[in-house]
Amino acid sequence: MSRILLWTVMMLVFSSSNAFRYQAQFNNEGKVVYPDDYLIYLALKSDAQGHKNDAEWQLKRAASFGNKDAQYLMGKLYLQKEQKIKGHAWLKLAGNKVGKSGFLIEALESDFTANDLSRAAAYLAELKITHNHTSAIKNRLKWAKQQKFTGTRIGGYIPPGLQIDNGSIDNNMTIYGDKVKNLFDEYVYNYRYDRGEVIIKELEVVDTE
Repeated sequence: MSRILLWTVMMLVFSSSNAFRYQAQFNNEGKVVYPDDYLIYLALKSDAQGHKNDAEWQLKRAASFGNKDAQYLMGKLYLQKEQKIKGHAWLKLAGNKVGKSGFLIEALESDFTANDLSRAAAYLAELKITHNHTSAIKNRLKWAKQQKFTGTRIGGYIPPGLQIDNGSIDNNMTIYGDKVKNLFDEYVYNYRYDRGEVIIKELEVVDTE
């Protein structure tokens, strides 16, 4: 997996209630920069600047799209806060193969009591009610339907003949409507990854060692 390269400033709207609206943009390879990937980028930036609360809601929002990296980082944030039960549950949700999840889960469980394990399992069960394959697709579809192209007021409508000029004078690229539709369908319906595509050094900012 490669680092996503952003070619333009993202269009974002925030409110006091942590609302997030993001108009899809494209990287220099003509791929859509999806909302969960960009939310992780924002969260890592927020964490590096000491804005833990912002990082938390941004990661939670990214996790709601089914992003395993976001779920992993949520676990690490809770471990930073010494909330080991919640941290363990989020790491389990992400899976043993994401980052250092397996190592951290093993270390936590070596110190857990039977009651701790029971509480962690109960919290994980709660998370799975809202963080599962079906809910991820639902959230992705909702985002896709909010997208508007070429001034149309119809959310999610990709006009026939749509052309998006993407890139610079030295690296010009035109993206056509059929490709946009295929990229959106791939994201929404094919549950495109177990891991996200945002891999950057700052991920270690929220490490617990």
